Amino acid sequence: MNQKNKSFSPVFICGSGRSGTTLVRNILGNHSNFYTIDRELHFFTRYRTYCYKLLDKFEKKNNIQRLALSIITLLFYGNECCEIMTIESNYPLDVQNYYDEIVQSEDFNTLKSKYDIFDFCINYFTHKENKKRWVEKTPRNIFAADLITERYPDAQFIEIYRDPRAVYLSWKNAEHRFFRNSNAVECLRAWNDTTSLGERYLKKLPKQFYRLKYEDLICSPEEELKKLCGFLNEEFEPAMLNITVKNSFFEDSINKQGFNKSSLNRWKESLWKYEVLFLDIFTKTNRKILNYPDSDVKLSFLNFLPFTVFALFTLIKGHSHFPILYKSVKNLTKSKAWCISRLKQSKRLLQQGRFIL
Repeated sequence: MNQKNKSFSPVFICGSGRSGTTLVRNILGNHSNFYTIDRELHFFTRYRTYCYKLLDKFEKKNNIQRLALSIITLLFYGNECCEIMTIESNYPLDVQNYYDEIVQSEDFNTLKSKYDIFDFCINYFTHKENKKRWVEKTPRNIFAADLITERYPDAQFIEIYRDPRAVYLSWKNAEHRFFRNSNAVECLRAWNDTTSLGERYLKKLPKQFYRLKYEDLICSPEEELKKLCGFLNEEFEPAMLNITVKNSFFEDSINKQGFNKSSLNRWKESLWKYEVLFLDIFTKTNRKILNYPDSDVKLSFLNFLPFTVFALFTLIKGHSHFPILYKSVKNLTKSKAWCISRLKQSKRLLQQGRFIL
């Protein structure tokens, strides 16, 4: 692509899932200079999807047409839809029209890799919308910061972080199958890992990496956004404050204008005490780094048993080596009839001089 058509330094939004990454993307989307991609791409992360494998396949076969069609689909429809449409070779009409536009460029014939085509396409759409810079939001971008800076040496990163207990509550109420198929340990491990990486990149990329506290953004949006714009070398625009909450699982937040403070301490009323205690323990080290204090919940005679059971089941379920053990324990506690029949069977085998687990 000609240098005059290149966008200024791109912005990558990252952080633990359910921490406010979508909010930051929507805020930047209201700025006159930013073109925002409305889907999570997972294009640079190690979270290799089947869609990414298909892109690799097209790249190896030098099938530039399929590669370009798939990347355009990825940009406008996201990873999951791209996978289905690419497998079926059934690209939407708007994607085909965009492809017909793009191939008219002389520079298109020089593209070789998926990264070349991605860069070409995203810059094309950025300038098509008369924007100067593009913004991509995938929470796991923080795990790919080294690869991203290799491709885009002047890239800027915004990591938004949030109280892990609020993150857990949001994850717990999420309906997307990604969250339904994961568990508390995965949620908290992601929060811990993200926090640790954030500390690392603050030191490694001090002029390119910015940390934004969710609670500060909600309580003092204009002040925090002015500081963020200073980091991005952009002028603050009042339109950035015009936000409507859409991605919420709580009725008191849906379609509310502005920055809703009701979500900040909801975890204190919505989580069980044994959950809070587990979260406090699991995230203690990194919470201390981010200045999130312990809750008021303490281990007591009354909550010892529920805490122990919850912690045991959560850790077993979250351990990749123990899925069979988890299912067995789950069945054991779920079915009284199964338990009784198993005991009777064990008794018979013991009488025969045999043993069963």
